[in-house]
Amino acid sequence: VDVSGKTVETVVEEMMLVLEKRKDCKQGIVDWLGKLENNGQLEEFLRKI
Repeated sequence: VDVSGKTVETVVEEMMLVLEKRKDCKQGIVDWLGKLENNGQLEEFLRKI
């Protein structure tokens, strides 16, 4: 369940729907490198590895 920017109540509701099989569970894709780049943290991250 994607919890980004959602309230606890909304997340719990979505999880209950999935557990009750009233909503399909979907896998999401997160562009972690893109998120780091957008936050200006990519170069720092790459220096550490």
